[in-house]
Formats: sequence, C-alpha cells, structure tokens
Amino acid sequence: MAGLLPSPGITCLQASQTMRLNKRVVAGQRSVRKPAAPGLRYGHELNPDGMQRMTIKPSYISIALTALGALPFYGLLLLPEDWIAFLIVNPQDAYRSYGAVIASFMAGTVWGFSQPAKTPPLGPILISNILALAGWASLLLPSMPAFFWLGLQVAVFWALIAVDWTLWRRGLQEAWYIRLRALVTAAVTLAYLVALTRW
Repeated sequence: MAGLLPSPGITCLQASQTMRLNKRVVAGQRSVRKPAAPGLRYGHELNPDGMQRMTIKPSYISIALTALGALPFYGLLLLPEDWIAFLIVNPQDAYRSYGAVIASFMAGTVWGFSQPAKTPPLGPILISNILALAGWASLLLPSMPAFFWLGLQVAVFWALIAVDWTLWRRGLQEAWYIRLRALVTAAVTLAYLVALTRW
C-alpha cells in the first residue's frame, strides 16, 4: 500500500501522475487497476481512433501453438502413398475434418474477444456464428468435388481475419495477433492450394 502513496514533499501534479500510473482506461469508459496475472506482459499502443490502451504483448506459447496448428495441413499432404492404405481414416476426410475444427475454433474466439466491450459488437458475433456453420457445412458435402469444400474453408479462414481486423478497429484485438494470424492463414492457404492439385 505504501508504494501506491506519494512521498512527502512532492507536488500535487507529481502525486497525481504517480497515482495514474497504477490505473488504465478500458474502452474509454472506466478505469481499472492494472492486473497482475503472472506470465503476461503488458504494453501500450494507440487505437485507430488515437486513444491509448493497454495491450498484452505476444507470448512464445501463443506464437508456437498458432504456428503448430498449421502443421497438420502439411503433414496430411506429405504422407507416403504406402502409408495411406494402412490408415483407418482417409487423409482427405481427415484434412476436411481438421479444417472444419480449426474454422469453428477460430470463430468461437470472436466471442471471447468481443465480451470486454461495454456493448459487445453484434456484427462480428453474428458473422462468427455464420462462419462456424459454414465450416460445419463443409463436412456435410462428401459427394462434392474437393475444390468446393477446400475453397469454402479457405474463404472462412480469411473472413475470420476480416472479423479480427474489425475487432482491432474497435480496440478489442491485438495488432500482433492479427499479423500472426494472417501469416499462418497465408501458410494454410498455400497448403490448400497444394491439396487442390492432389485431390
């Protein structure tokens, strides 16, 4: 408690600045004390509207897990032909299922990012529901050519990037996270293009 109180002899302005260092403005509406959760690193950046906000800096775990999520898309394409005959699941079905899971998972994260807002944005939340259903629909078209469900899933991935960008414009998303997601989505899109040439 003593560390939060101004020392004797300093000016009122200095005291005020000292007290403000222990608070951050959330969504431009209310002030809260900076959380002290272990393992999280905090910084500051400007919103598109010019307001400063507290940000969470990237962690190595977040970056690693996001990148590792793209590996199955390549691993299923690199399976030797001799192995495929011994697999219980067809690689193409496994590929489509994994893509649908990732699409639905990423659509679900939109809900979590939207909730801190005083009034959660309805548009991104509704769109994320539609995109999750689109990922599910890609599983219900077994008789359709591969290019159809491959194209549908890629479209969902990039639409989710657009939703994340919208949340960033509202101050609800981190810029580094969007850049990371865009890079991984580009890598996944490349894998889908390779899959299109095989199936």
